[in-house]
Amino acid sequence: MDVLLVAPRRPPSLASLPRASLAEVVRRRPDVVLVDADDGVVRELVDAGLAVVVLVAPHEVARYLHTGARGFACRDGREAMAAAQAVATGGTYLAAALVEQLRASPPLRELTEREREVLRLVALGRSNREIAREMHVTAATVKTHVSHILTKLDLPNRMHAALLAQREGLRC
Repeated sequence: MDVLLVAPRRPPSLASLPRASLAEVVRRRPDVVLVDADDGVVRELVDAGLAVVVLVAPHEVARYLHTGARGFACRDGREAMAAAQAVATGGTYLAAALVEQLRASPPLRELTEREREVLRLVALGRSNREIAREMHVTAATVKTHVSHILTKLDLPNRMHAALLAQREGLRC
């Protein structure tokens, strides 16, 4: 199976894979191309008729579903190769870790896993200090996460965030 990696930085777990430029990939026409989360490149490769697996973080997956890629995997070497194998044999692949992210309600999909964990604790009525202790981070870090949550969800305060979390069924 001929697999090439198109990535600005090579994830350590994929260090053994050959890395190639976009032009080289199109010319060489490998069985599968692993692309490190770049929707413009993914579309170009798909338009060229190549089988593409996108390497994404869980919070990025929804953004790449429309690209035409046949597989979505986290940046883990074994999982990326399992996705490449599935796609090379004509199948599709969606990593289990990404399925959970897609099950999240549309507004909550915008949040990182860490932000969703903070939101879950906010919904339980925990203070920043309590959340910090539980997550082994500083209260300032929690405050930053809460700020990002409010901005991403376009909410005025943590009470509204807690209500949204409960309404959307974020497991509390």
